[in-house]
Amino acid sequence: QMVFAVGNPFGLQETVTQGIISAKGRRTTSEAANEFFQTSTTINPGNSGGPLIDIRGKVIGINNFIISRSGGSEGIGFAIPSNVARRVYDDIVQRGRVIHPWLGVVMRPLNPSLARQLGLNDARGALVAATMAGSPAERGGLSVGDVILSVNGHQIRDVKDLRNRVAEAEIGSPAIMEILRAGKPLQIKVLMEEEPDQ
Repeated sequence: QMVFAVGNPFGLQETVTQGIISAKGRRTTSEAANEFFQTSTTINPGNSGGPLIDIRGKVIGINNFIISRSGGSEGIGFAIPSNVARRVYDDIVQRGRVIHPWLGVVMRPLNPSLARQLGLNDARGALVAATMAGSPAERGGLSVGDVILSVNGHQIRDVKDLRNRVAEAEIGSPAIMEILRAGKPLQIKVLMEEEPDQ
């Protein structure tokens, strides 16, 4: 998909550069709770915060950062998807703050050795190590030892994947989860809630 970045690289106002979406759902080493679009569009200092636009003129992302050895663009840029930005914007406008969905689980990463012990074919999924008292997870029926494989149709590769899917969930709406319990597939419905104050 061809895209365009608009920004002020090095103070040059209203600069437009062209590239493609190299990958969707890219995860970085940062602790950001969302995935990014990776783009080959030239992005330099001054582009961050500018729009990433498709060929129809729709804003599909917000240019965020690059990976570079030189400090300049090397064709590896990242943009926050517009649906993530819209959700944050709507929260701030409607509630005055960003709302974080809450599942209420303690997760344990799966590795090949642990997967074999649990009788799983591979290490995909997120293992439930504990559920918090009174949490959506507990009320929805998640149990210790369950392996979450998908949320609302999105496959769960690992714990970080689950965190991203929970962050995308709508508060007050059910999240349909495909899980493995004692090696048997099961579907449960968890009603997402707002994360409580600590």
